[in-house]
Amino acid sequence: MGFVCVNRPYNNGPVTAYFNVAYSKAMGKRVMTSLYNFDPDALAYAYDNWIHLDHDQKFTSSGGISYAIDDASRIGANYLFGSGLRTDTDTVPNGAELPSYFQLNLSAGHDFALGAHPLHAQVAVLNVLDRAYQLRDGGGIGVFAPQWAPRRGVYLSLQQDF
Repeated sequence: MGFVCVNRPYNNGPVTAYFNVAYSKAMGKRVMTSLYNFDPDALAYAYDNWIHLDHDQKFTSSGGISYAIDDASRIGANYLFGSGLRTDTDTVPNGAELPSYFQLNLSAGHDFALGAHPLHAQVAVLNVLDRAYQLRDGGGIGVFAPQWAPRRGVYLSLQQDF
């Protein structure tokens, strides 16, 4: 039904940063398609009442900061926050929220001078705090299976242009 989004980039010398925050309220009424997928009681409730959509999340935010150590090396951090997606209550489809979540990621990169074809190497650690959190629990109209966010992961990427 409505949303508000604020975005703020920052760039000053070796430091670049960004910040985003959004508020959303998405509601619907009277499911029109694929009715066979849903619980009859939930459909009856949604026929006469406004309900939150399955992807409605009241607050979301993301941000990051990066620091250029020199012309070839950079370190950075970014985060994701969500207030929690929708799930059912005993009587209201999509009437409750799952717990909020926060994910912190770190990265470091370096450009290696290899003649005409420099090599960019970067290591990234996603979900540094290794927080296990559920994005969806399988409950609610429009949600058919539980979904978990990824656990901590370490990734090495190499890029070379030819």
